[in-house]
Amino acid sequence: MPLFDDWERTDSEPMRHLETIIPFLDRVDRPYFARARALVNDWTDRYPANSRDRLITRLRSESIEQQLAAFWELYIHEVMRAAGWNMMVDPSVPGTNSVPDFLAVRGETRSLRGGDVVQPVGGTGCRRESPRPCYGRARKARTVRLRSLGRLKESPGFPARCTRQCIPGGSNKKQA
Repeated sequence: MPLFDDWERTDSEPMRHLETIIPFLDRVDRPYFARARALVNDWTDRYPANSRDRLITRLRSESIEQQLAAFWELYIHEVMRAAGWNMMVDPSVPGTNSVPDFLAVRGETRSLRGGDVVQPVGGTGCRRESPRPCYGRARKARTVRLRSLGRLKESPGFPARCTRQCIPGGSNKKQA
């Protein structure tokens, strides 16, 4: 099952107020976004079949938190796969209840990987009239991080930054 079905799109309007990326990509007819749909469909085709339907369900979720987390897992999977790693989704780890997102294997090397996404903050601290949700996690999160063997660490291989920070009192300030 592809994430984006093949149908004739006729809507060329820009992204709507509070519209999330997956519904936008699925409706817009511009060639640039058709290429983006094809790319993401290729990525989902390469995601392990036994976990693909669950991933697509999360990508299609109305929850932006689910969409972002699922997309980040898809992105990590694709980048690691392209770098020559064999990826197992949601492996069990003997002796623990923890379930990392991936077991990456290349030759004799095995590595547990997981992706954390800076999520939209709801409730107080974010302006509801903002056209896009502001992002933060306990106001201290600044980068998306990879978990490796139970430790959080900065990963220069997967840089990403929040572009907005939620400030108590309802104002949004751009980060430098």
